[in-house]
Amino acid sequence: MMRYDELRAKGLLDDAVPSSKQVVSLARRAAKDVQTAKATLPVDREWAYTMAAQGMVRAARALVLAEGLRPKGREQVKTVLQVAGGLLPADFLPLMNQLERMRRKSQQFLEAADRPISAYEGEVGLKAAEEFVQRVVQRIEAMDLQRSLL
Repeated sequence: MMRYDELRAKGLLDDAVPSSKQVVSLARRAAKDVQTAKATLPVDREWAYTMAAQGMVRAARALVLAEGLRPKGREQVKTVLQVAGGLLPADFLPLMNQLERMRRKSQQFLEAADRPISAYEGEVGLKAAEEFVQRVVQRIEAMDLQRSLL
C-alpha cells in the first residue's frame, strides 16, 4: 500500500470512518454515469466522454472512502486518483493512465467547448470507463462480502 504520510502532512488526506451509505451512493452513481455516457455517445461524444470520466472518478472516490481515507483541499480529484492508484493493483495502471487522459480532456472540453472527441476516442474511453467502474466496484464489494453495491 502506498504511503500517505506526505498527503496527510500537506493537509490533502485524512483518515475517516468508512460510510457504507456514501460508498454505495458513489458506486451506484458511477455506474449510472457510465450508462448515461453510453446512451449519450451517439448524440454527443464530448459530453459522453466527460460523463464516462466522471464515473471513473466517482468509482475511485468510492474506493478511497471504502478504505477509510478522505481527500481534502482544492485538488481533491488529484488526491483521489493518487490514492486510488496506490490502492489498486499494478494491472490497473493502463486504466489509471486512461482515466488521467480522459480527465484532462474532459476538463479542456468544460473550459473551452472546441475540443472534439473522435468516435474512436469516445468508444475507447467508454470501454475503459465500463471496465474501470466494474472492476473497482468488484474490489469494494470484496472488502465486505455482505455488501452488494449495484
